[in-house]
Amino acid sequence: MCAKLGLGLLLALILVYGNGRLFTLLYDGGAHYVWAFPLTHLGDSLILCTLLAWALPRRHFPWLVSALLLVALSGLVAQALKHGFFDSWTRPAVHYAHQYAFPANTPTVNSFPSGHSTSLFTVATCLLMVVRSRVGQALLAGAALCLALTRIWVGAHFPLDVVAGGFLGLSLSYFLGPLLLRLAAPLGNWPAASVLHSVFRWAGLLLALGQWANLYWGLFS
Repeated sequence: MCAKLGLGLLLALILVYGNGRLFTLLYDGGAHYVWAFPLTHLGDSLILCTLLAWALPRRHFPWLVSALLLVALSGLVAQALKHGFFDSWTRPAVHYAHQYAFPANTPTVNSFPSGHSTSLFTVATCLLMVVRSRVGQALLAGAALCLALTRIWVGAHFPLDVVAGGFLGLSLSYFLGPLLLRLAAPLGNWPAASVLHSVFRWAGLLLALGQWANLYWGLFS
């Protein structure tokens, strides 16, 4: 509920200010880029899956498997939309290059929907099914929304891209999550589950560190 309220509020602001105008207000000429850049890549699906593997203990192994499948599926759907129906939708750097100086690595095409936002809200929804505390759920939803907003603060996406990605992640998780969890439930008693859980954690950590290093190498090289 908290996640939907946050996305709904952002959608309401889009309706009030307009998609482009709200982007310029939030982007603020790139004033937030330096601190937002490290945070925005927490929405990378590989890094998120690694965090998920470390966040969920062994007893939640079926949850982990179903969540990883959901992240992969939602990512594929988001990419299909980006490169299919909405292939011609360009990013803010194309529309506001005359107004702001965007960093050299800022993407310019395949704007809608935001893939990072899709992954963030997919993972957040999976964790919301595990976290029972109302305070914990609110903090989790707030963190997902703030990290999704960094896509605007670094100039990579319009607010509408973030809302669409968020609702895509939420919808797929709500509709397919219970089904995938039922299919993965027998894995909880699988003798190799502990070993595989450790593999997900450590292999994911190595891959995530490599991904993060690659992102920073591209920024500073």
